[in-house]
Amino acid sequence: MENIKDFITKRQSIYAVLAALYRGDLDKVLKISEEVSVFKDFLIEKGYTRDIIEEIKMNREKLLEDYESLFVGPASILAPPWESVYETEDRLLFGESELQVRRFYRNFGLDVSKKEPADHLAFQLAFMSRLCFIEDYADSSKVKKNIKGQIDFLNNHLLSWTYKWYDEVTENARTKFWRDISGIAVRWFKEDLMDLNNVIKSVK
Repeated sequence: MENIKDFITKRQSIYAVLAALYRGDLDKVLKISEEVSVFKDFLIEKGYTRDIIEEIKMNREKLLEDYESLFVGPASILAPPWESVYETEDRLLFGESELQVRRFYRNFGLDVSKKEPADHLAFQLAFMSRLCFIEDYADSSKVKKNIKGQIDFLNNHLLSWTYKWYDEVTENARTKFWRDISGIAVRWFKEDLMDLNNVIKSVK
């Protein structure tokens, strides 16, 4: 179980940093990356050839401007970071998938304000990080429940829309930073799902 704990704990950190990124909190990403190397090592492992710490320090304002135009507005949002936008041609918020996400959160003890669309990418990533927090690895039923929750959430939510969202990031991003990291994240979701399916088989 110790190997499983190491695997889950590493993923908890990766999802937490990705959540901070897509909240636009580059200062937090920088702080975490300077304190521990998990996310930096993850990017290197996935072929990211630049030093994320130096990149953020040197280009912070440019990266935040690109973040705003891609994911926030105030004009048309170029790559909307909400699942429900991608489920219909009308591209409306608070669609059926948003309700499903909200219910999923609630099943694991998390409530999101009704004023906020619960299907925002940053919320979904933070939720995955939350599911990676397992207090008692000796309780295999709880470990299985959390891992199964992660598998279901990846299958039914993160992997159901982020490839469409990434197409819009690729088309509209002005910086390699958002294009490259978003591509790494979306590809990793698929790899992570495969790894989790293998790991759950070994939980006795």
